[in-house]
Amino acid sequence: MKSRNWIVIIIAAAILIIPALGDEGTGSLSAQGIAINNNAASANSSAMLDISAGTTANRGLLIPRVTFAQRTTNFNPLPQAAQGLTVYQTDAGGLGEGYYYNTSTTVTPNWVKLGTGTSWDLLGNAGTTAGTNFIGTTDAVDWVIKTSNTERARVLSSGNFGINNSAPNGKLEVSGTSVFNSGSANLDGASIAFMANSAKLLIGWNRTAGGGETDFFTNRGAGSTGGFRFYDYTNAGAENALVTMLGSGNVGIGTTSPNQKLSVSGSLGILEGGGSPSLFTVFQGSDQSANITYNLPSAQATNSSFLNNDGAGNLSWKQVGWVKLMQVNLTNATSYTATGLDGNTDNCYIIVMIGNHNTGSVSRTCYIRPNGDAVAGNYNSSIDGYAHTGAANTWLNSAYGGAGMLIWVTDAAADNRLVAEAVLNAMPGYERHIVTRYSLNNPYTPRTYINLSAGVWKNTAANITQLDFFWGGGSGFTGILIIYALR
Repeated sequence: MKSRNWIVIIIAAAILIIPALGDEGTGSLSAQGIAINNNAASANSSAMLDISAGTTANRGLLIPRVTFAQRTTNFNPLPQAAQGLTVYQTDAGGLGEGYYYNTSTTVTPNWVKLGTGTSWDLLGNAGTTAGTNFIGTTDAVDWVIKTSNTERARVLSSGNFGINNSAPNGKLEVSGTSVFNSGSANLDGASIAFMANSAKLLIGWNRTAGGGETDFFTNRGAGSTGGFRFYDYTNAGAENALVTMLGSGNVGIGTTSPNQKLSVSGSLGILEGGGSPSLFTVFQGSDQSANITYNLPSAQATNSSFLNNDGAGNLSWKQVGWVKLMQVNLTNATSYTATGLDGNTDNCYIIVMIGNHNTGSVSRTCYIRPNGDAVAGNYNSSIDGYAHTGAANTWLNSAYGGAGMLIWVTDAAADNRLVAEAVLNAMPGYERHIVTRYSLNNPYTPRTYINLSAGVWKNTAANITQLDFFWGGGSGFTGILIIYALR
């Protein structure tokens, strides 16, 4: 019954409105709809209500006007669901002045502001004002960007921006590989790729799949050296190269053209140890005419050692003063070769022997041959002098000729116990002399001997690298042999 009353009211209103237009407007009713105009034209067949301002074009349609409070209060709830209901808000409340239409199909309205003049066109907008016109929200709600109906980026209401991350913890947080600028690169295992002019910088992590390292990569492109450079840029605009790392692996500190794995322009300081280090050990190169190379020793040194340069940059550990080279225990030895000597660096050798030289009923000898030289002509005749408690004479002299340098001659009796100390000059440039003092004890005589002997090797050029010992006759020497070097 109510719907019929509304129809009657609308028809009556139309009848009243049309005459009221007077000379400036006419109206008509037809089966198609209602037309309101000033030219008696029929209503458009597609419209229920067709309003035209005619030739004067100075009239419009004025729809219901409400305030923000009225729109949000008086219309909630609606007497009846009214999807498409339209009003004009006259004040700045909510989203401000403008047209609002209801999209709800219930009595609880959902007002949407018409975007005329405030929307962003698919083809772009003109006449905007920076700071006034913007894309975003005016309340504390995140702004979300989607493609394929999937979220790709989000700006939190706090201002944090996340790409492929809906909960960014910083002003910018990117989940996944990020590429800045244009181009392409192999980004396997990378986190960030910076690319420009086909030269690429990749920053990645754990590309070794297990090392957990942070990786830095550069692509030198058309360059010849590649690598990294770190600069200090002053307020005056000056660039100072601090560290250069070439693609060859050479690193330069203070130089942009390192020709070694580490090149330092200036001094190199090593900070001291301890609880409060403040002082440095400083290395500084001198004014050189060419590169200098030092090859370090391959092993740790013993106590009281120093680095010796062989003149070609090969460094080796040497000891200062008397250095014990060897100590061996011999049993019935008739020969022994001591190796590992170096007469170029050793000034001389001291040879100590303590033991027995059992000879039977004839005297026997002990002599040495430097480098095993068995040519008798390379030696001067050795000499031996001695005194003993069983004779009134003090010294007797006897010569020894042969291939070797004499150390001792034993008494012509059995079981000669002795202590001998010989000094041999080792340096090239001189004939090599040996001088020995030794004592003999024959418990059967009994006799005690004090002896001196000397021998000469005439070679002045050869480096002594070994000494060959010989104990002539009998059952040989039993005891200790010790060799010291003076360095």
